Amino acid sequence: MIPSALLDVLVALGPDSNVIPCPHVHSYRLIAKMLSMSIYVTAFVIPFIISLILYIEDSPNFYSPLLGILIVAISDLVLKCLFMRPRPLSIPRGCEIERLGYPSGHAAISTYLALLVTKYIPFLSPIAWSYSIEVDLSRLVLCKHYPLDLIGGVLLGLIVFDLTS
Repeated sequence: MIPSALLDVLVALGPDSNVIPCPHVHSYRLIAKMLSMSIYVTAFVIPFIISLILYIEDSPNFYSPLLGILIVAISDLVLKCLFMRPRPLSIPRGCEIERLGYPSGHAAISTYLALLVTKYIPFLSPIAWSYSIEVDLSRLVLCKHYPLDLIGGVLLGLIVFDLTS
């Protein structure tokens, strides 16, 4: 027999789910918004700094962190238009990126960044993974994604990191 809480989670993970997975954590919403917005800065600053370090060290692949983040961003846009899965509380009309949820671009970028930091600046790895998890959770709290959207984003970040490393 499956506990009802587990069944609720499984239903919310489903692609045809109409369950809106918005946890009501009002005190966390402001922090969630700041975390969610911070990804736009870190998505370019961290790969740029790592590329700069690699360039100074005369690494032949100094451009791979910047190339990787570009591939993550483009892949996210293409996959959103391919899957056309709406965000919670959103009804897309065509390929409106801001209304589409699968995969989560925030989850893809934060996972890619955490992997980059783990590879090139390992002593900062716990901070990078904590940040990645918090960004992912912020997308649920802000009701921007279903859990499956986040899983797809994490997988996208992993795949792009593997291809560009």
